[in-house]
Amino acid sequence: MTKEFLEKEFKKMKAYIYKWQKKDKGEWFPNAQGEGSEKENIDEYIEDIFNDTKNEIKYLSLYFKDMAFWKMNQAQYALLYKEDQDEFYKLFSESAEYAYLELLIKKKRVFYLGMSSVGFTLALQCLLKNEAKYKVVAEAMLYSINNYIPEKHDKQGVGIIISNGNDDIVSAWFMLDLYCLAYEKSYDKNKANLPKNYTPYDEVLKAWDTTDLQKVDQLVYKLCEIHILKGIRSGDMDKDWSQEFAHNEQILFPFEIQVWLTLREMKGLKNPTKFTHYFMQEPLAKAFPLHKILPLPNIPHIELLKIEYPELYEQYLSERKNG
Repeated sequence: MTKEFLEKEFKKMKAYIYKWQKKDKGEWFPNAQGEGSEKENIDEYIEDIFNDTKNEIKYLSLYFKDMAFWKMNQAQYALLYKEDQDEFYKLFSESAEYAYLELLIKKKRVFYLGMSSVGFTLALQCLLKNEAKYKVVAEAMLYSINNYIPEKHDKQGVGIIISNGNDDIVSAWFMLDLYCLAYEKSYDKNKANLPKNYTPYDEVLKAWDTTDLQKVDQLVYKLCEIHILKGIRSGDMDKDWSQEFAHNEQILFPFEIQVWLTLREMKGLKNPTKFTHYFMQEPLAKAFPLHKILPLPNIPHIELLKIEYPELYEQYLSERKNG
């Protein structure tokens, strides 16, 4: 694909998202009547849980999942449409917490979350520089791969949340491999469903901790190009790439690139102050790495955890008590 083609497609992506955020008020985004029908549906669901706790509490993780997704879209709406950076960070932090709580609950059950979902949750924790939660998600991924039993197919045990991975969710493999390099961890590559095409991520991994800032910029450029390529919204799926980033909340959000840059900062490495690629001049691209750690968000209805997951509830309270 030519640079001209990708730049044209990127402009289409921006136009699509801005049009969606402008026109979808009353459904996904607030209007004069309230927060929108999507949020109303989520509110009705949590009311059902309150009214019939014994039967509904096991579905609390679904509420967390829906809230994580809704909050992420509200966060991006705040930044891209309302140009409210403070509101963006507040909502982003809340989305990350909901996603993390969903993962904690589901990894206690025989439940498949998928590489795309867990990879995105991993990214959120890293971008917030919450190292403890970042490690929990990464280790859950490693556990799933290392303990996956092929003969059992879809009848795996507790904690096999991504099976042995998905070869087409390449960014998740990239972020997990970055974690392994930075923290000297590993997984069983004979069990793993590894990407068939790892370009240009493999090149980045070889130089992830380079001190050559020009090299970092060059690699970021390549990652931007592949993000755009995999974000193209098209009905034609007969391509030699997967539309990995074609989801609304990922199209303009180069989270996998920012995970690399954030991880470098966490390990004491410098990053360029400016980047060559136009993607890195966009609001979501410039939002990370963080300049300061965000306060922990408060999650409404968190007391529901006490019923089936008291240890998670105590962990939540302890985190906030300790600052």
